[in-house]
Amino acid sequence: MINFPMFIEGLLMPLLGLGVFVVYKRSKRKKRKFHAPPTHQLPS
Repeated sequence: MINFPMFIEGLLMPLLGLGVFVVYKRSKRKKRKFHAPPTHQLPS
């Protein structure tokens, strides 16, 4: 029989790390898009 708390920890920790990583990447991308200069410039 497997140790249940160890099994849960082994399954949950990678998922938690992945979730934090995804959220971090998403927030970083949003921030970059917000700081980007406007592309709708008038033709000279």
